Amino acid sequence: MLTLLLSPVALAGEIQIEGSPAVFAVDGRVMESTAAGLRSPPLSDGVHRLDARNRSGETIAAIDLQVGADARVVVGYFEGSFSVLREEPLVLGGMTDGAPGSVSVVGLDRGAFVVRLAGEPLPYSYPTRSFVALALSPGDAGFVVWLEGEEVLTGAASVSSGQHTTCTVTYDAEIFSADCGRSGPALTADDVDLLQPISEMKLLALIERLAAAGRGARQLEILTEAVVEAHITASQLARLLQTFLLSADRLEAVRVAMPVLLDPGNAHLLESAFTFGGDRRRLRKMFE
Repeated sequence: MLTLLLSPVALAGEIQIEGSPAVFAVDGRVMESTAAGLRSPPLSDGVHRLDARNRSGETIAAIDLQVGADARVVVGYFEGSFSVLREEPLVLGGMTDGAPGSVSVVGLDRGAFVVRLAGEPLPYSYPTRSFVALALSPGDAGFVVWLEGEEVLTGAASVSSGQHTTCTVTYDAEIFSADCGRSGPALTADDVDLLQPISEMKLLALIERLAAAGRGARQLEILTEAVVEAHITASQLARLLQTFLLSADRLEAVRVAMPVLLDPGNAHLLESAFTFGGDRRRLRKMFE
C-alpha cells in the first residue's frame, strides 16, 4: 500500500454500527441515528462498552471496545452478536475560517472501488465521473481508497477556501498513486448530481415492511418497489438481508438491489448474511 497521508487534525474517537437493526448504547447512552447511519457521540481514548438492547430495554449482547483518539471503530451486529469489522482514521479538513472547499477523486471505477473521507464513503458523481466531497473546511482532508475490502491507498488533499481540489489516482498492478492539485472554484450541489443512499428513517421503515411481509415472493416485491426510487449502500443492504429467511431469497434480494447499490466494492459486507460457503461463492460470482 502506498501512503500519502499528510498531517491529521486531532479528533475524538467514535463507534459506528453496521448490520441488523436493534437499539444500541455506548457506555449506557443510546446511540442516535444520523444521515450517515448509527454513530456514537465523540468518545475519549480508552475502552468503551457497546451493548445491543431489545425493545424492552434489556441487554441482549455486549462488547468492550478499545477506541483510540482520531479513530472510528466499525462494528458489525449480525444474528445477535458483535464483531469488529475495521478501524478507520478520522481525518477531516481543518477548522480554519473561510469559504468551504471541495475535493474529487478521479480515475477509479465506481463498481470496484470505495473512497472514504474521514471513514465515510464518498458519493459518486456521474457528470464529473468522480467521488466527490463538498463543503469541506480548509485544511488537509485525508482519504482512503478500498478495493475488494482491502485498503490500497491512503492520501490527502489540501483543501483551500473556495477552491476545488482534484486528486487523480493511477494504478498499475498493485502500485497505486495519487496526484492532487487545485482545479478551479469549489463545487456545489448544483454542479454535481450525487447519488445519495436511502435515509436511516426510510431504511428502518423498509426493514419493518419486509419483516412484516412474511417470506419469499412478497418480500422481493416490496424490495423491488423500494429500489425504483432509492439507492442503498452495502451495509444497508446487509441489514435488509437479515429480514429474509432463506438463502435463495437473500441472493435474489441482492440481484434486485445490485442496480442501485452505491458501493459494490463493499460487497464483502454482504457475506455475513450467508452461512454456507456455497452461497458466499455465488454472492462473489454476482459481483465479478
